[in-house]
Amino acid sequence: RLVRLPNFEQVLRQVAHFHTPHKMEQGKFTLREECWVEFDPYFAHYTTQEMQVAEERFQQHKAKGGTKTSVTAPCQPFASLSRLNGILSSRVLHQLIFVILRNHHTYLTNSPTSSNSTSPAHAATRTP
Repeated sequence: RLVRLPNFEQVLRQVAHFHTPHKMEQGKFTLREECWVEFDPYFAHYTTQEMQVAEERFQQHKAKGGTKTSVTAPCQPFASLSRLNGILSSRVLHQLIFVILRNHHTYLTNSPTSSNSTSPAHAATRTP
């Protein structure tokens, strides 16, 4: 986790201001003005919900007269490739990869070079 890194607190103070808690609210950090230039609301590892929150915060910051740089949304894939977006989360692909890995593992454990092999082909070539 990032919080456990030795210089986490130092870096956090460089990029954010801490606002003390009021009444029942928790304290919070806000990004320093000079750091908004590097902010990317379309960071590739955001979940859909995190991306929406990031976009909203960026728009709120711009509306307050903040950073003048505009961030553009990532380009969409070509129409012919648009269906590939969900392939890594496809159940069928995961099943296919599992079967391939399981078969490969079975092949390796039953190969003649394996010391604990019990395959019929290996048993026939062993000398008693």
